[in-house]
Amino acid sequence: MTLERKQPRPKKCAVKTCRASFVPKVSFQSWCSPDCAVVIARDKQEKKRKSLAIIERRAIKVREEKLKRRGDYVREAQQAFNAYIRARDFAAGHACISSGKPLDWSGNAVDAGH
Repeated sequence: MTLERKQPRPKKCAVKTCRASFVPKVSFQSWCSPDCAVVIARDKQEKKRKSLAIIERRAIKVREEKLKRRGDYVREAQQAFNAYIRARDFAAGHACISSGKPLDWSGNAVDAGH
């Protein structure tokens, strides 16, 4: 008794620039030639490198957050408060509290009470 093996269906190459039709030799094959296999391997390697870089940047941010001092928190709070005041006064159409000139939202022209 011999077992007949079905012929695999033709697939299209996974490389976007190739997309050639081929009959795979193994079920998980998604490339048509060794050149396309190299392209796929490099793409996977690049994605892995990018994800590791993202994880490393997140770890650095966590370490930097742990090293913050009181002055750093005060500076961040002042920046956030100034941004809120600028947005509030600009939306309401108020004039500058120091000079009385109308607020124009162009760069450093508004300094939250210079």
